[in-house]
Amino acid sequence: MAIEKMYSVDDIAEKTCLSTRTIRTFLKEGILTGSKLGGQWRFTEDDVKRFMNNATAMSAVVNDNRQEVIDFLDGVKTSFSGVIQICTIVDLYISKQQSYEKNDALQELIDKEPQEEYLQYVYDYDNAQSRARFTLFAKPEFIVDAINLLK
Repeated sequence: MAIEKMYSVDDIAEKTCLSTRTIRTFLKEGILTGSKLGGQWRFTEDDVKRFMNNATAMSAVVNDNRQEVIDFLDGVKTSFSGVIQICTIVDLYISKQQSYEKNDALQELIDKEPQEEYLQYVYDYDNAQSRARFTLFAKPEFIVDAINLLK
């Protein structure tokens, strides 16, 4: 039996571009659920998916994501200086179920990347427009792989 991957508060913050403080607030409010192991919060893939499908959480993610794009355009991401960075926004007009499948596939691709690499992404689904939006901040090579996967 395969061991299920567990995520930390820091992992969730990195995946969503939210602060760890915001993640902990969502825990207190019950918007994010998980388990405490050794005094630290841990989250399963199902916990993360439920969280990512919560309207309140996604509103916060979308607002923070907008700021991340603005910061990128303004050159604020100085901790990654000297690295070629690309910000790409991919909109797919697909069903919600198809968007989940694309998001899962993208997450698998991300999980294969070395942890020290600069990589950030945000996923959002707009029901009114039937649009999945993937905002990616990464190296050119990863962006190419991600676009090929998403198309």
